[in-house]
Amino acid sequence: MSESDIMIDHDGQWYYNGEKMFRLPAVSFLASNLKKIDGSYYICFQGQQVPVTVQDVPFVITTTSRSEDGLKGTLADGREVTIPEQEILLENDVPYFSLFWERDCKFSRPAFWQIVEYLVEKDGHRVISYQSL
Repeated sequence: MSESDIMIDHDGQWYYNGEKMFRLPAVSFLASNLKKIDGSYYICFQGQQVPVTVQDVPFVITTTSRSEDGLKGTLADGREVTIPEQEILLENDVPYFSLFWERDCKFSRPAFWQIVEYLVEKDGHRVISYQSL
């Protein structure tokens, strides 16, 4: 495999050799084995490291839902994650935050509108806060 064989686009969709990967269980498996090493991304499994090209960030939250202890988000790769209370960084009107590594995740526009009611301003920063739950 060459460096451009596997790619994650700006919407969090996975591609292999330019073809979109549709099988969510396979994409979820690959994403769960994604590691960041020296600023680059690799699928690390059974002693192998396969490079992954990432257009923007590797993880995109496409939908959110309320839970007893906060918010859950569904990633474009199909996995459900807990959305942590933390600062949201807006760059060119795109909301980024840290999920596994620094600034590795963003909200899709619809998902961001789903969490707006949980945003508060603290010291000039936009922060996800669950105090209103």
